[in-house]
Amino acid sequence: MLGSSFFSNCSEKFGVRLILAALIVSVFLLYSPVWYFDFVNYDDPDYVTQNPWVQAGLTVRSIAWAFGSLHGEQTYWHPLTWLSHMLDCQLFGLNAGAHHLVNVLFHALNVGLLFLVLKRLTGAVWRSAIVAALFALHPLQVDTVAWITERKNLLTTLFGLLTLWAYASYVEKPSLKRYLPLLLWFALCLMCKPALAPLPCALLLLDYWPLGRWGGNSAIRNPQSAFDGSAFSGCLARLILEKVPLLALSVGISVMTMLAHETVCRPNAEMALTPLLRAENAFVSYAAYVRKLCWPFDLAAFYPHPGAWPMSLVLGSSIFLLVLTGLALWLHKQLPSLAVGWFWFLGLLVPAIGLIQVGAQAMADRFVYLPLVGLFIALTWLIADLLAKVRCPIWARALPAVLACLAFGFTSARQLHHWQNSITLWERVMATIKNNGHRHSDWIAYSGYGCALMANGQFEAAKRQLQIALDISPESFSVLYNMGCVLESQGDLSGAAEYYKKAVAQRSGISKMHKSLVNLYMRTGRLDAAIAANLQAIKSLPPDDLLHLFHAQLLMATRDYSGAISHYQEALKLNPDSTPAQNDLAWLLATAPQPNLRNGAEAVRLAEAAAQATGYRQILIVGTLAAAYAEAGQFPKAVATAEKAIAMAQAQGQTALVETNRRLLQEYRQNRPHRQSPE
Repeated sequence: MLGSSFFSNCSEKFGVRLILAALIVSVFLLYSPVWYFDFVNYDDPDYVTQNPWVQAGLTVRSIAWAFGSLHGEQTYWHPLTWLSHMLDCQLFGLNAGAHHLVNVLFHALNVGLLFLVLKRLTGAVWRSAIVAALFALHPLQVDTVAWITERKNLLTTLFGLLTLWAYASYVEKPSLKRYLPLLLWFALCLMCKPALAPLPCALLLLDYWPLGRWGGNSAIRNPQSAFDGSAFSGCLARLILEKVPLLALSVGISVMTMLAHETVCRPNAEMALTPLLRAENAFVSYAAYVRKLCWPFDLAAFYPHPGAWPMSLVLGSSIFLLVLTGLALWLHKQLPSLAVGWFWFLGLLVPAIGLIQVGAQAMADRFVYLPLVGLFIALTWLIADLLAKVRCPIWARALPAVLACLAFGFTSARQLHHWQNSITLWERVMATIKNNGHRHSDWIAYSGYGCALMANGQFEAAKRQLQIALDISPESFSVLYNMGCVLESQGDLSGAAEYYKKAVAQRSGISKMHKSLVNLYMRTGRLDAAIAANLQAIKSLPPDDLLHLFHAQLLMATRDYSGAISHYQEALKLNPDSTPAQNDLAWLLATAPQPNLRNGAEAVRLAEAAAQATGYRQILIVGTLAAAYAEAGQFPKAVATAEKAIAMAQAQGQTALVETNRRLLQEYRQNRPHRQSPE
């Protein structure tokens, strides 16, 4: 066995710890540059940089949102992933480097755990170490580690590996006590991302090898396995029945994902592929992943879907897969690791292989993060078995693994460079698609690149990229919206408004598009249009306290005080702790010109809540509290509070606020509450 001389000189426990340390150090050395990387504009805004729930940190309301929001605009139901991002924001704010390093930490944990799980299942220390090293260093893993959005992939893999560890414990001594942790870890796995729904089927593969639990198959077990297969030989039906609770979890989360996330699982019209085209893409993708495993030099964050692949490529990929599958079945008794590794790869990729089209990509490197382990196992055990039959020094047997790890590590370091920021990310994507001839989903790449250029202030270059995207997909709401943003940044407000209106007409359920259109109407003085657009947003979007708050403020500008009150109240129903809504409604209830709209007691309650929430440190809120006291007839309190507002304004050099509060103070001293002018 490879490395036997090493363990003859030191304890196995020390050797395992040394291997663990080497694996973890290699991960941090490879990925240390991410500390200097930025967020990117590819999904990071939805997950972190433009997500107010995540940026709020771990609060009662944000945690409730994480578990209760089933209909996200761009995301799945993965509450544990949300909690992880929330904790990052609570600890690090929007420090992108810290978020990146947390990803690296989880990857290192996955690498170490994979080594320990394989060692426990097979008893093969060095082969397990080689698989873990390939998993740690291969370039196909870069997307998952370097992309903050892919925290979900890292977390689901972490809990998936813990599920395997719990399964090993259960197999050693089956009992309900040991089965319950298995269920728990798998449930947590699915709560990070539903991609590992096929994991119970992978456990059946492990039952075949290395555990040797399939009836009559104990003879094919790896002789280095840590388990006694003779104690567990049994029929396949019993083993399947054992997995039923796990399969029930898989089916439940899969159905919920497909039903609850219609916007994610529903592609654009031009990407509504037939079942045959999806199957063809699956064959091509499987073959492409195998090729990228061996030759990872054309990797990118996004591979546009061509719609239909050339038939020659489909046939070639199909034959290739059938040959490998047939070979694995033919050799399953002599090389069970080859069969298990191959079917592990095929099976775990099923949710992401394109049979259910999610998004506009044909394939993605991040999809093979854990499925790739199957190919690593198959190749490592195959090469090690072949070398074991050849008389050669131990260093010669280790040489292929060392060279592979060095080559993959060097290539990963180059691939990592492309994730520095949005521009480098999309420049790499553009380099890989430049000879496509503008396929169906290339518009995503041009749009992403255009947005990156826009954020960098290169507006004309951004317009060129976005125009190409519109030429490919004229009705893409996101490209229409982005073109509007560019025009607004250049001062072309009328042109921007037209693109915003087209974007809203194409997809009315995106809040930022409605808000941009409303703000643009406000900038151009079109108050009536702003009110109409914001009202449409309220009707089209999920309940949003900020939309109601803004609508109330718009109505205040038109002196529609009754309508403003109703929208302030609606905002507070949705968010009872909204300080702006509390303050604005308190002011209106205290100072409205119509007597039937005023309510001094309620104004005091709201104003006191807002003042307490801000520590009595905001001048406007303290001034509102004074007005509320005056309306409630508590004039001594009104005078004292107004004097406090004046002192705060003087200390901060706010001369306009000093004069305003002095005028109000004169009214309170005369026992008169303030009234807004009906004009």
